[in-house]
Amino acid sequence: MADREAPARVALVWEDDDGAHRVPLAPAGVLQLGRDPACDVALSNLSVSRRHAELRVGDDGGALVRHLSRNSPTWLNGRLIVGEAPVAPGDVLRLGIVELRVVGAGIEGRDARSRVGL
Repeated sequence: MADREAPARVALVWEDDDGAHRVPLAPAGVLQLGRDPACDVALSNLSVSRRHAELRVGDDGGALVRHLSRNSPTWLNGRLIVGEAPVAPGDVLRLGIVELRVVGAGIEGRDARSRVGL
């Protein structure tokens, strides 16, 4: 009997001065992103706010990024986020000057145009 291939896990990936990083997303839950070492995704770049954004995966499989910073923008695929926006594998988040890519399969994407400001 052939081995079943495990489904790809959704993760955030990025590179910085410390190398390449990969943080898997839980099937449902919240990841805090920011410069604060207490964040789930701690980014050391000074262009990132201490609590910059959060990534929430819902029970329905949908994922949203919520902008939290008052001083530094959050971008999704080159568009400024106003409030929150849906994310899907292949999307690129930018917090300050740090780019993070959503990789894998398993979260449901939604039409981001209605929730992403220009």
